This record gives sequence, structure tokens and C-alpha cells, in this order.
Amino acid sequence: LTPTKNIASVTKAAAEEATKVASASQGVVQKADDAAAKLKELSTGANEVSSGASELASSLTNELAPGANKLSDGLTQAASQVPPITKAQRAAFTQVLSEPVTVTQTRWNPVQFFGDGFAPYFLPLALYVGAMFLLLVISPLNQRLVSLGQPFKAAVQSFTPIAFLGTIAAIVVVAGIVGLVGVRASAYLPLLAISIASIMCFVAIVQFLKAWLGVIGSFLAVVLLVLQITGDAGAYPIETFSKFFQIIHPFLPMSYSVDGVRRSIAGGPLWPYVTVDLLVLIGVTLLALAGTAWISHRRKRLDPELLHPQVEIK
Repeated sequence: LTPTKNIASVTKAAAEEATKVASASQGVVQKADDAAAKLKELSTGANEVSSGASELASSLTNELAPGANKLSDGLTQAASQVPPITKAQRAAFTQVLSEPVTVTQTRWNPVQFFGDGFAPYFLPLALYVGAMFLLLVISPLNQRLVSLGQPFKAAVQSFTPIAFLGTIAAIVVVAGIVGLVGVRASAYLPLLAISIASIMCFVAIVQFLKAWLGVIGSFLAVVLLVLQITGDAGAYPIETFSKFFQIIHPFLPMSYSVDGVRRSIAGGPLWPYVTVDLLVLIGVTLLALAGTAWISHRRKRLDPELLHPQVEIK
């Protein structure tokens, strides 16, 4: 009995497994059918893409081919009309392409030596330093005339000997740079005139500053010298300096001194440039003298010792 029950149970289990296998097989078949359907759809889409690409290629060929042929014919016709290029023309074309712009340098009023070009920078500088030196040893105001209430006379009488010595110094300096240094000027008389006018102007400015502020005025004269040797365009064009010096350049007396010396040495038209330089320097001189006279007027006082100096008998 036992073997028979075992066979029955085995048979039943086998039947159940067979049922499961059959069911799984049906699922696999269903999935295979679905995959085949998807592949069919993909094949159809690929055929449609291929057909569209063929139509596009055919359309481009039909539309572009005439234009390409027309362009080719035009280029061929243009090439046939280009004249032949010789070797000389080819060399000329090469020269033009390598140097498209030709720069021609023209020197107006050239100077012979480097020192001639820098003389307008150093000559006014030397004259200004000479003016400062003269005011170190000579009083800027005649105190006796100040006490007597004669301000303009006090200013002029103090200015006259300094200006006379400055004139001699200017003549010596000009003679030195021409005779010893070898500077060659285009116009010697304007050079001498602008030099004398320059030192008189510088003397009047330094006199006014010292009469007004004393030792501080001497310091301001040095500050003014530094500003002028930088902003007078004696060494380089004023356009190469900062905006500050470009602004103060027209207000610096040494700017006109430099311009007058430069034009006198290099040559070119002197009128009206050197004349304007002289007038500006003379005008600044008169203004400085007027300022010194005003300072003298403010300091007017009666001093018995100056009016009646004591006489000592030893």
C-alpha cells in the first residue's frame, strides 16, 4: 500500500509542476510575441526615416545642383577675365601687403646737436636760479623808502640793481652757451632779448615772494621753480605729462621763456610767437612789481631811527 501512495503523490506533484511549466511557457511566448510586435514597429519607423532621408537628399540635389553649376560657371568666367600677373606686379603686390602704410618723416626747424635741443630747458632754469641767488644777498625792499611812505619807489629802487645784475648775468649766460658750449641760434637778438626779459621776470617774482613772506617766500620760490621745470615743456611736449601740468602750463612764466628760447634757436616764424612770449614776461614783471609795491604800502610806518639815524662819535 505504501508504494502505491508514494506513486500517487509523485504523480500529483509532477502534474502540478507540468501545469506551472506550461503556464510559464505561455508567459514567455506572450512576451516573445510582444517583442516581435515592437521590432515590427521599429522596422516600420526605420523604413520611414530612410524614405524621408532619400526624399531630402533628392530634393537638395535637385535644388542645389543648378546653383552650384551656375556658381562654377561664374567662377570659371571670372577666372578667364583676370589678366595675367607679371613678376614685377607680384613683387609690387607683396610690397604693398607687407608695408600697407608708408610713413614719411618731416623735421621742421631741425637743430644740429642734442645740446641745442635742450638749451631751452636749461637756460631759463639757470636764469631763475640766478634770480634766487641775487635775492639771497640783496634785500627785496628798501626799508627807508617803505618808512617814508613811497611804496612804488621802494619796490622799483630795490628791483633796479637786481635787474641790472640779472641783465649782466643773462648776457654772460647767452655768451657762454654760444661761445663756449657751441649752441647755434637761428636768431641771436631774440635769444638775448628773451633771456633778459626772463631773468627780470624771475627777479620780480622772487622779490615779491620774499617781500611778502620772507623766508617762507624763499621756500615758495623754490616750489615754483620745481613746478616750472616740470610743467614748462622744456624737455618733452606738455601732452606727455599728467593733466595737472597741462592745466598749469599756460600760467607758468617759464613756459613762455622756454618757448621764446626754443624758437630763437631752432628758427621758424618768430612773429607773433616770440613777441607774445616777451609781452607775457614783461606783463608778469609789472604785476610782480605792483604786488611788491602793495606789500610795501601795507608795511608803511615812520621809524625815527631811519628818518634821523643816530651819529656816534668815537
